[in-house]
Amino acid sequence: DDPTADILVDGVLEVSADGVTFRKVADFAYGAAKAELSREAIAAIRITSNADRPNWVVFQDLKLK
Repeated sequence: DDPTADILVDGVLEVSADGVTFRKVADFAYGAAKAELSREAIAAIRITSNADRPNWVVFQDLKLK
């Protein structure tokens, strides 16, 4: 069994103020990404995988502060 089979090992976290134009704020590495953002308004977040995945990715305990 691959312990990384259902986590995002290579991806990007992006944010958007208008839900249309996104900008990269962090890279994912082995299931985690952390971004320090200013107090700007965020209308949407987007998570994109940069690699083919053999299984569905499972997201748990998303913490947005």
